[in-house]
Amino acid sequence: MRGWILLGTWACILCVSGCEAARAGDFKARFSHLSVQDDSNPAVCTSALAAAVAEPFGDVNIGETKELAWVFMIEAQPGFYFTIHSMSLSGSPDFTIVEDQCTDRTLLIPPSGQAANCYYRIAFTPSSEGVRSTTLTFLGTRPDGPGYNISQLSGNGVNPEPKVELRVDLNDQPVLDGSIIRTSVSSYVSCGKIPEAPVKKTLSLKCLDQETSEEVLGCRYRVKLSKGTLTGGHDHAVPSNEPRPIGRLTPLESEFEFQPIVEGGASLVFEASDVSGDVDLFIEAVGPENEALPSIKTTFRVRDPASESFVPISIAGLIMNVASHPMGVYGTPAFVSSLTKALDQFYESLPDDTDFVALESQGATLPWGGLFDVDQGWLFPHCGHRDGKTIDLSIRSLSLYEKDNLEASIRDNKLDFYVTVESPESPTADHWHVQMKK
Repeated sequence: MRGWILLGTWACILCVSGCEAARAGDFKARFSHLSVQDDSNPAVCTSALAAAVAEPFGDVNIGETKELAWVFMIEAQPGFYFTIHSMSLSGSPDFTIVEDQCTDRTLLIPPSGQAANCYYRIAFTPSSEGVRSTTLTFLGTRPDGPGYNISQLSGNGVNPEPKVELRVDLNDQPVLDGSIIRTSVSSYVSCGKIPEAPVKKTLSLKCLDQETSEEVLGCRYRVKLSKGTLTGGHDHAVPSNEPRPIGRLTPLESEFEFQPIVEGGASLVFEASDVSGDVDLFIEAVGPENEALPSIKTTFRVRDPASESFVPISIAGLIMNVASHPMGVYGTPAFVSSLTKALDQFYESLPDDTDFVALESQGATLPWGGLFDVDQGWLFPHCGHRDGKTIDLSIRSLSLYEKDNLEASIRDNKLDFYVTVESPESPTADHWHVQMKK
């Protein structure tokens, strides 16, 4: 393809060749962007030489070498020549000339007009990450005096793909990046319950050869636990309630120090707290040559197993007013059913001329269950509000007659009182702690 560009009173031929030349070996030269000028002859243009600008080196792994072979070619009228005295690189030291068949050679256009050329190879060995560039310069002599040619070369250094991978397993099943591991809130001794064996999730960590899947020794890892996005309903802004308890790892997490992965693998044991919500585990690892391996982030979804069936409490005549935890309005279907029947019975028991009294609740259970903290910095256990079978009912606006009727309605419908200071037995209680009958 030829395009004409006017330079003063002379015309310049811009020759672009799309041909390719093969040579013995693994390299291929690509010819492109070839220009020729000669001030003395407008048919030859106003430049004395032409160069082959090769395809870019592209991405090359740091420390590895890529070589490209090119042809320096001149197209001109017969009799034109260019004697090459030197070829050199200036710029990034990551480029080197590994073969030079051009220096001290004269490229002469024969009577037939066939293009003249010479061959050379350049290597790119990136020393660090990022784009590198160099300038290739040919210096020589043409019929009308000194001449030169300049072309630009570039390549991009990239971190090599690791040959080793971090493998994390749970119960012999791989834990993938972005996965979710479901687990249960821990039992709570503070509420007088016999402590159950804590729910633990044990992860095993190994380094494996990506091709053979055999264990690779010499890897190291570090981990970090952090609060996940989903809170299980702990959406409050009281400063004393942050940070949300997120459980613990054994051995203890080390955010800054890498630990060795011993032969046979390393083990991580996660034990959830009694607070529901997502907990993120971030695992970093480096290979035997200190190369960074792809990290793995997994999320422990901590919740009461029964919460899968929780439903919001929505009952006529009951106002859910949970200031500290607006999401604390859930219960099991059985509990919500019993509570609905109890309140229906209560309202039906009142005389027709009784002014309507709306009952108010100050808390039931969070959507994922677990500790229901009420502005106490995670210290007050609030024992009964964890499993979807409890609600607090305010009695401040009720008469003695209405209290008696409410107590009877509650006991008639598989509900009862188990916290003395929050029951009809306490003359000072301003609310009752209502639970499913045991």
